[in-house]
Amino acid sequence: MVAAVSYRGLEFNARLLIGTLLAELVLLAVFVAFAVPAMKPEHLTPVLGKGIPGVLAGAAIFFWSWDGFMRTAIMASEIKDPRRTIPFAIVGGIGFAAIVFLAVGAATLAVLGPGAMARNDVPIFTASQRAIGPWGIWIVLAAAWLDTLTEALGDLLTATRVALAMGKAHELPKWLAAVHPRFRSPHHAVLALGLACAVPALLFDLRPVLEAANVFTLVWYGIVHFDALHLRKGQRLTWPIVSWVGLAGCLALFAALPVWALITGGVMLAALTGVRWLVRRQESSLKT
Repeated sequence: MVAAVSYRGLEFNARLLIGTLLAELVLLAVFVAFAVPAMKPEHLTPVLGKGIPGVLAGAAIFFWSWDGFMRTAIMASEIKDPRRTIPFAIVGGIGFAAIVFLAVGAATLAVLGPGAMARNDVPIFTASQRAIGPWGIWIVLAAAWLDTLTEALGDLLTATRVALAMGKAHELPKWLAAVHPRFRSPHHAVLALGLACAVPALLFDLRPVLEAANVFTLVWYGIVHFDALHLRKGQRLTWPIVSWVGLAGCLALFAALPVWALITGGVMLAALTGVRWLVRRQESSLKT
């Protein structure tokens, strides 16, 4: 279904994403509002818990949940006035998401307490059931379904544009660079990536690899900051110090990741780099 929606192009995707996001926010607001009577203020102290190292460790584990803010920049070629729109969308989106994350997380923590929340695989589900009752379960389930749909739509929308650009640059098969004559979507990339995502999601439990996914996200963000430092003054959207702070933040989160995640991500990146080198070398030899 997600691939079929992405096949229809950007405008149709945008309308559906806005609708699902608004519905999800309403459901989360209902959860937070009805959870207030069941909250215990003592569950929210001490604020920093195990201190700054603990905060960094938590941020590193859940960093993958912030990867969506690169989507706006990826879609720059299809955005009107990107120089003005993209910074506003990224900063505004991060700020708004932080408020939502903080409100839902604080409500869940205040209801369950840190110990019970740490031992629970579905803390928001449990907190909603405890605070609201049986119908609270359906609020959280509906919000989770909508969030899954929104995330899948957004990820596929931008990933296919990356595949399109890489296909044009011959970094991936040129077949992926095809654009649908009516919907103006990279329909070959939509079908290929949709299938590539659906098969492992149906066959495997992907939760154990989330921490390894943070490695790729941090590498991605780090490369963007590094490249931004090499832009000419007229091309930059902000001061160089912002990129330096971003690089420092990426390194700090890297240091807080589990060792196994760093090793797994490093091995996969090295393997993919090796495959790319072999493919490019073979292409060069065929041309000569």
